[in-house]
Amino acid sequence: MGHRRLALLGLAVVVLFAVDGAAAASKGAPRAGSQQRRSTKASRSSRPSRRDIDEDEREFQGWDGETKKGTRSSSSSKSSRAARDDGSVGRRVRPSSTPGSSRSSSRYQESGTSRRRSRGMELVPSRRSPPKSSMLSGLAATMKGKAASMQEDAKGKVTEWRNIAKTTVWFSSKMEKFMIQMTWPDDGALDDAWVKDTMNFLESAGNEPPRSPNNPNKRILRKLWLRMTEGDYRTKLKALQILHHTTMDLSSEANGRVRNQFMKMRDETNHKNRNEVYFEPARIMDVTSSGMPFLPLLRSYSSFTLRRMTEVQGGPKQIASTLRSKKTSQPEAVALLRRLDKLICTGMGCKVDRKTLNTITGQVMQLTARDLMTLWRLYVKGLTRLIKGGYKEGRTPAPEAVVQLLTQYGKTQQALERYLTHFKKIVRDRRLFEDNQVDPAALQVCLASVTQADGQGAEAEEEEDDDDDDEEQEE
Repeated sequence: MGHRRLALLGLAVVVLFAVDGAAAASKGAPRAGSQQRRSTKASRSSRPSRRDIDEDEREFQGWDGETKKGTRSSSSSKSSRAARDDGSVGRRVRPSSTPGSSRSSSRYQESGTSRRRSRGMELVPSRRSPPKSSMLSGLAATMKGKAASMQEDAKGKVTEWRNIAKTTVWFSSKMEKFMIQMTWPDDGALDDAWVKDTMNFLESAGNEPPRSPNNPNKRILRKLWLRMTEGDYRTKLKALQILHHTTMDLSSEANGRVRNQFMKMRDETNHKNRNEVYFEPARIMDVTSSGMPFLPLLRSYSSFTLRRMTEVQGGPKQIASTLRSKKTSQPEAVALLRRLDKLICTGMGCKVDRKTLNTITGQVMQLTARDLMTLWRLYVKGLTRLIKGGYKEGRTPAPEAVVQLLTQYGKTQQALERYLTHFKKIVRDRRLFEDNQVDPAALQVCLASVTQADGQGAEAEEEEDDDDDDEEQEE
């Protein structure tokens, strides 16, 4: 009985010791799920970051601070050889060249990952540029200037070749199509861009002989005359506008070439119709029945344009240069001013009413008014200089011509003012007319002096005639 109790007591002690050991073991060892999560966190923490990989890659490639690319340092090559000797094949081992890089190298060794070098992205170390010297700055400025001049020369060559190409088109069959399109009988206005191209062609055209088949001025004038002989009034007005632009927009040299060719063609017969003379006014008046209401405007505008081509030589710049020149004598100035006065009076005959006002006729009126105001400005400038006695004395002009010119100024001024006022809705800008006026007081003084001189000259002539009569009677 006593032995049995001792045995049970010993078994109980053993069981207690076993239970205590199991509890201690359960407290010290973690669970299976927690252990897996801890291992995952450890692996994530052991991975190197992108910044660490870039730094390790830069150190691994062995940049030495120069501009050379892809060169390794001697330490990296030694470490790679040591890695091959150790048998670490297929795994990059960064050499521990710096004491602070042991953590990243251990991460490389633990993870065993290798990062590929990104294509197109090169790691260039930052370097401080050397200070610019005065010699280098001057050389850079010189090279920049030469580059700018070469660029301007290239632009000039391109423009030259472009003009040559345009000239080739003008002398081809496309010229006929261009003129037909520009003067097409529709209700649209004349295209300013096409007019500008035509003026540029006449400016760049050479001075060929008048009877040469390649004379550009002759070709243009022939095409314009062919369009003027069409039956539609719209085609006639557009062709006359182009001829009018040659008197206003061309330079003195180009205008002189066109005018000389125009004057020679007026004495020639049409090579396609021997019974027809170039620029005959009666031929321009042949219109269809739909153009009969526009016949007065067509007659007055054609008369003004043809007179503009013949009466005054050169454009506005050449007229201003002649009136401003010191070589111009008083008789020459008086003759030119009288022609300008007649031309202005002829231009004021171009009129339209509400029934005949449309896009084309309105454009004709605007062009005519602009030319009239330009001629008026030149007329006033020359007349003011004549009143002040600015022209040199040459052959004394007839006093009647000077008196008639000074008297006619007031009449022309009032007529032009009424003309511009009547068409103020079409001609809105009148500054060229309003800003150019002759001083009335100076005009009256000059007119009185000329009249007095004319009277004294007439009395002297009468006395000479009386003396001659007396001598004849004595004989």
